[in-house]
Amino acid sequence: MANLICESQVRKFILERIKANRPALKFTRVSEKALKALDIHLRLHIVKCIDRHTSVGKTFVEVL
Repeated sequence: MANLICESQVRKFILERIKANRPALKFTRVSEKALKALDIHLRLHIVKCIDRHTSVGKTFVEVL
């Protein structure tokens, strides 16, 4: 199963946010385990949104 996230962009985002918000933390890497967990959370969120979406229309719109 292919990843839904772009791992390089997610790594970059995480490390930039850590540097900006928690500069005392000197992290330079993001684990594969963390990336896999984020991918799973995204998949579950999408499934939940699909299940709650109205059955009207032809366009998927609601993302809660």
